[in-house]
Amino acid sequence: MDFIVSVRVENFGDQPFVVFTDQFHIETKTGEKITEIGQNFASSEFKRLGVTNRFEDLTLRAGGSVLEEIIFYLEAKSYELTLHFSPQDLESISLELGEIDMADTLTTLLAIPALEATPIETAIADVGDLTAESTPSAEPTQSTESTQSTESTQSAEPTQSTESTPSAESTPSTEPTPSAKPIVEITIEAIATSTSQPQPSQGPARTIQSESLHGTIAFANFNGTTYDIHFGDIASGEIWFWHEEASQPTFSNGGERIAFHSWKNDARGLITANLDKTGKFLVGTYLEDQLPTWSPDDSQILLLSRREMNRPSILYKASANQERPEASVLAEGEYPMWHVSGQIVWRGWGNTGEGLKIATSDMGNEQSLTNSGKDTAPSISPDGSQVTFMSSRNGNWDIFVINTDGSGLSKLTEDTAADGLPTWSPDGNAIAFVSNRGGPWAIWAMTANGTGIRQLFTYPNTPDGFVASEPTQDTTRRALF
Repeated sequence: MDFIVSVRVENFGDQPFVVFTDQFHIETKTGEKITEIGQNFASSEFKRLGVTNRFEDLTLRAGGSVLEEIIFYLEAKSYELTLHFSPQDLESISLELGEIDMADTLTTLLAIPALEATPIETAIADVGDLTAESTPSAEPTQSTESTQSTESTQSAEPTQSTESTPSAESTPSTEPTPSAKPIVEITIEAIATSTSQPQPSQGPARTIQSESLHGTIAFANFNGTTYDIHFGDIASGEIWFWHEEASQPTFSNGGERIAFHSWKNDARGLITANLDKTGKFLVGTYLEDQLPTWSPDDSQILLLSRREMNRPSILYKASANQERPEASVLAEGEYPMWHVSGQIVWRGWGNTGEGLKIATSDMGNEQSLTNSGKDTAPSISPDGSQVTFMSSRNGNWDIFVINTDGSGLSKLTEDTAADGLPTWSPDGNAIAFVSNRGGPWAIWAMTANGTGIRQLFTYPNTPDGFVASEPTQDTTRRALF
């Protein structure tokens, strides 16, 4: 039987280290070493097992953490097991898993009538919270996080997708395909420091405070045929299906309603709805209407559309609570965000020029924040003082932050993967973003200064793709607290 160990690795030291799945192995009481077998699996096998958290060559900086699912093969008998984690240049960490009776597990599973068609199912052995600390035997040789490669999958710039994606019938599934596997859930606290003891942190917070890690994130997942919207609980890491054939979700400021792009044949465009899916209004009636954002009082929607003949990028305003309302032109531009303070930030286009722009609700007092055409997907902090955004200005997708007066530009991410679509937590102390660092696409969070990068949950599939005959990609808006 396959035996899955779900491990959250956390770096409580002040130096980065790199995580691979082959750094894990288990050992029996008799000294038999059992190596991790998932490295030889095809992606279809992971899907069958319901395994999504497989991160390789992942640099874990100070305060960061990641969930790994490690797979071993065990015979149908009783074991006393110890898990070993051996990152490069750190002393190995050993955790007692205790007695695991695979024969008893298999017998129990086979005795359940509902499992007759699939005799082997997933069993969970809860061993509680186990932790360990390691002291470095040498300084880690990996640097924190190097520069990304240019073409990593944020694919097209979000604002350049004229007609996002979904449109075929989806098969929503919140539960992984069942398959068989006892699962042990544990936590490893690894301490990588430049001295024998971890040093107390100084200055701004380098880990995300627990009070910032709560609430719900909405995101669009491409299932291979179309997009579906999923919700994710930040505290528990659980995700669930919410709506088929839909993408670009954005919560209202009051948190009671949601706007999204619908790809259903009988309702293509932008829809607003209650979270229980009642009270729906088709507020954007063109396929090209996309990227909705709510007015401060939640009565209007600001959107991007390329509905005109020559495909200019135009920002429109429309009622949020009326069926098929008339939309009025606001300005030329892309990727808007309407802040609760009344400020609007967007990516310049046409007569508004390149770079990120900020103005009042009536587009008065317009100012330029940046001047790079590679900057996009802006999001204003809850207190209105900063804007975070994604940019490929340095050759790959990274997350940046800048003050709303145009000062204090700072790069927050330094990974070789693609990081993008940032959004703030309600308290302004954390930023959630999408990344394929370590392999799988996942939603991560970090402090407002770019430290303590923590994986929240992994996409069931991917954040982007092509739908049916539609020739363009959907950028899925941003993940939203």
